[in-house]
Amino acid sequence: MRTHCIQINHIPESVEAAKKCIASGSVFGVDVQPWSAKTPQDDPEAHFISRGWRTDKFVNKWSNFEPCLATFWSHYSLWEACSKQDDMFLILEHDSIIHGPIPDMDQNERIVCNVSKPSFGKFHFPSKGIGKFRSGPQGFFKGLHGYLISPSGAKALTLEAHNAEPADVYVNLVRFPWLQETYPWSVEARSDFSTIQKEAGCVAHHQKVTPLVMADPPGR
Repeated sequence: MRTHCIQINHIPESVEAAKKCIASGSVFGVDVQPWSAKTPQDDPEAHFISRGWRTDKFVNKWSNFEPCLATFWSHYSLWEACSKQDDMFLILEHDSIIHGPIPDMDQNERIVCNVSKPSFGKFHFPSKGIGKFRSGPQGFFKGLHGYLISPSGAKALTLEAHNAEPADVYVNLVRFPWLQETYPWSVEARSDFSTIQKEAGCVAHHQKVTPLVMADPPGR
């Protein structure tokens, strides 16, 4: 299994959070490697347009437009990398903390499996073990802070990217009815800042978080 933590290299808070994520993995024998995030400096809107990915669903009261685009692109870059390997990926965000063992899953099956406690709103407790995704009552992952993907599962995620929307909402049961979840959850988000959320999004996450302004791309 390859494990990557998405970090924003030019934001010290993100780098420090990722260090905590990496340290938490070592407790459970998980070798977490940092993965450079895409940011507004990379002009994600232009990238989306060039790929034919929709952007209209990224305009909302919860999150800032370009950081939200960049987050989707960051996760996509890992899906794309995984689809070209013969190994499972565990994908984490910079504020993820591993607090339990990661389950073994068959890399030859089509897998996208949530292993992280939902980070906002109401949620259901799944049955113990590995089963169908059910913690998100609306059918989508409530935060992409920790999930396992196999190469074929990653390929499935990339093939629908033309219908892009905020990354956690994009990973939903309507689009991917075979999504799975493991419980007890092995990962949890522990945030004291946000690079994406507007104030409404911070409140929705029930956390005392401080939004950080990400630099605009050159010429903007």
